[in-house]
Amino acid sequence: MDIMGAPGLPKQMQTDAQDRSRAYKSRNKRPCDFCRYKKAACHLEADPPCELCIRYGKECTFVESPAKRRRPNEERRSSEILLPTNNNFDISSELLSWEQQLPPFLPPSLHSDFTFDPPVYEPLMFEQFDPVQAGLAPPANDTPQSLPLDPSCAGEPSLDSQTSSHSQVVGLSGEQDPYLLRHYRFDGNNEFTFQQIRMRRVGENDSVPVHFMIQQNKLAAKAQPAENPNSVDTWRREIKDIVNDGVGKRLIKLFFRYIQPYFPILSRERSMRDGEFDPDRIATPLLAAIYGHALPFCIFDDQLCVEVYTPPSPDALFTLAWTACIPQFHIPSLAVVQTLLLLVQRRPTNRHVADTPFKWIIMTNAVSISQALGLNLDPADWPLPIWELKLRKRVAWALYSQEKWLSLNFGRSSHISADDWDVNPLTFEDFEENDQGIIQSEYFLRLCVLAEIVDEILRNLFSLKSTRKLCNSLESTLEVAKPLRLKLAQWYKDLDKDRLSPANDRKAHDLNGEGSLHLAYITAKIELFRAMLRPRGEANVQAGAALRQGAISLAKEMFEFLDALDVSHLEAFWPSYSRTNFTIASNFMVLLFATAPTLTDANECLQLLGSWRSLLRLKSRSCDLLNLALLRLDALYVAGVDKLIELSPSALQAFQEQSIMS
Repeated sequence: MDIMGAPGLPKQMQTDAQDRSRAYKSRNKRPCDFCRYKKAACHLEADPPCELCIRYGKECTFVESPAKRRRPNEERRSSEILLPTNNNFDISSELLSWEQQLPPFLPPSLHSDFTFDPPVYEPLMFEQFDPVQAGLAPPANDTPQSLPLDPSCAGEPSLDSQTSSHSQVVGLSGEQDPYLLRHYRFDGNNEFTFQQIRMRRVGENDSVPVHFMIQQNKLAAKAQPAENPNSVDTWRREIKDIVNDGVGKRLIKLFFRYIQPYFPILSRERSMRDGEFDPDRIATPLLAAIYGHALPFCIFDDQLCVEVYTPPSPDALFTLAWTACIPQFHIPSLAVVQTLLLLVQRRPTNRHVADTPFKWIIMTNAVSISQALGLNLDPADWPLPIWELKLRKRVAWALYSQEKWLSLNFGRSSHISADDWDVNPLTFEDFEENDQGIIQSEYFLRLCVLAEIVDEILRNLFSLKSTRKLCNSLESTLEVAKPLRLKLAQWYKDLDKDRLSPANDRKAHDLNGEGSLHLAYITAKIELFRAMLRPRGEANVQAGAALRQGAISLAKEMFEFLDALDVSHLEAFWPSYSRTNFTIASNFMVLLFATAPTLTDANECLQLLGSWRSLLRLKSRSCDLLNLALLRLDALYVAGVDKLIELSPSALQAFQEQSIMS
């Protein structure tokens, strides 16, 4: 039977298959040695190599002679080794019906081989298995490269400073069992080698054993989407074309001066050589992201403010950071997480449009990779260099804080579970000195504590189950909110009040980024009041009145905060989630007005809302983070507040009276 002429195949498909097939018995068109070994079709357009040899990087040869066909008695003896004895089993009939049992729509490349050379049952020979090709053994003369040692840390090897390998934490329920690995024989470096994989023990005395699997990067060479080796050099050259090394050193210095104190995810020690910042010490995607964030601060550099008349495009740099970062997902490192965090922190590309879900997707990728790196585990007792221990903790808490605030901004469920977060709180010792020998840690320490409170607010008041349970009961909501309000009050009490005062001149004639911490604190309180204002129809009128008075006082606090901000605050570094926090404040004031129970209350809220809108118009000229909050209010007024929102009777009366007067 001619499979190529099978009636089930379309005519065009039959023709294509016939064109691709070759006369197997013709010696000058027989399959190459490797295709015969793989039992695959040998597609050779003209001169060697064929398609399969190109794909596997093999030499395309025609040296070996075609394998001799086994005689029936030899086939029977071979089949007895592999096939169970069965009186009803007829190997001959099975072989004869092989061709008829083929699926009718096999690709033409498979038809060509199956038609002329039906396979023979024979024992599996060990020499047919290539462990090098399978990635389970190193090629000849290719010994595994050891981890670099850090002489400043008693020779303890680093997990992150590896050029040819990468490490991933061994999960408790995954392929490897940490409780089995603890029985393996480790060497003096807390490692054992298994083919091309090394296991590193870092938490040997912990009740939860921690191991890292270290693999050579080349094992991921065929992972998709694949990285073109030439692309790495191309991306690096593109960055150098946009920002030369001389300018780059100054941009890195600006990053450490204006961004690192508020988002300390870099290591000064690992970014410097011979006492100055060195771009070559920083991974390609991370370097592009650093440049993109530092560019707005060029005017504060005595040389760049004159030389850089036309600043490079931040868009081009951030695009390079993302493009160069994606292939690194196969071989994760701290630099990948740092790059993703800086991409999330990017200022808005369209100041009048809310963030797309892509930012939340980037954040999700950062969380996933951080879990692969074990950043959710506390590294305090791990045998790692001091700089790496500090950096891992700071990056971990930067990830935690950023993820919790984005979870609040987007109204999405957090991807970081409290049950699997085991990183001890940051301390003064986890930070580095700046150029003046000062350790700036207070801002970030307070922000991380506040992020933990925000996480509790989201879980206890804004999860689907808690919202459904509490939305109709003010008493129950107040009971859940009370300990959270106490925690926020204690957080504020523990602070140096000057840090939250926008009017302080502690950094006279320089930028002051403390305002974002104050905004985060007010936003956390707004979220509490939003939850407490949800229940309707409660009989406790006194409690409701006290609640509204507290909410109006908070709205006024927000107005006073923004009013006190000057250019030195507005031009400083603000976390990207600050933009949505300002918008949350706008919507909170609209909510207070729309639900006002009395005319006096409604007039007070309407006047505050108008003043807030006017203030946003003034301040937004110096800070693009305010544009979205202003746009939301402007669109509401243009369309008609009373037409878009079902106002309370008192609010409707106040709005109509104001419209008549204006």
